[in-house]
Amino acid sequence: MSTASLRIRRAFDRAARIYDHGWLQRIAYRPGQDAVVAELCAAGSRRVLDVGCGTGILATLVRQRSRDTRVVGCDLSLGMLRRAAERVRGTWLQADALRLPLRDGVLDAVVSTQAFHFIPDRPAALREFHRVLEPGGLLVIAMINPRSPALSRLMNASARRALGAGTWPAREVLREEVDAAGFEVHAQRDARDLARTVVTVATARRTDPHPEG
Repeated sequence: MSTASLRIRRAFDRAARIYDHGWLQRIAYRPGQDAVVAELCAAGSRRVLDVGCGTGILATLVRQRSRDTRVVGCDLSLGMLRRAAERVRGTWLQADALRLPLRDGVLDAVVSTQAFHFIPDRPAALREFHRVLEPGGLLVIAMINPRSPALSRLMNASARRALGAGTWPAREVLREEVDAAGFEVHAQRDARDLARTVVTVATARRTDPHPEG
């Protein structure tokens, strides 16, 4: 595990106790989560991996909409996973997104809500998502996407100073990275978040063959 990943794990272990507060969820997380759940339901996904699952809120929302859907939660933070296990029954993995402990093609959907920006190597993570998805499998990423490269650079520099990790790519950069990893991007739209259009939801399908690298 990289030094950056260790910093992030420790930060979220500390944050686990306040993460579920209603005001924080309404402001920062719920709009993107609702958008992701809508995508999963529309696609009829049944075997879902939630990367950066936090305290299991997304898994709970999915179960409320579809009892037939199984969500496996993956997070670096053991503190977050413990709260997730208290919230809802499920499968919770302490694992790195760059080395998922899952077989090839075992899932029909991979999602990440407000966590992808903390993964230190986005292209490598996208290749892992591609590997564990079946052909045609769904990828949904909800995250803050600055509209301009200049704002992206400013946010990234601030994150490095504060946490030593975290990158928020501009919208076109994220789209290019997803496409390069072997996905066909179907949509990249705004979520109805409090700040209006800060969070975007990128929806893509796995294509074949698997990209080299």
